[in-house]
Amino acid sequence: MGPDDTDSRAQLIDLLEMALGLETEGAESVGLKKKEGTPLKVLS
Repeated sequence: MGPDDTDSRAQLIDLLEMALGLETEGAESVGLKKKEGTPLKVLS
């Protein structure tokens, strides 16, 4: 388990926001680029 401090909480919020952006708007919205013909490597 990681530490429960302000920085860790901020990182968790950033990660959750990125995941929400991937689900709602696609990879380009969070700065990921997809190469044509190859699947985007994102765990689901």
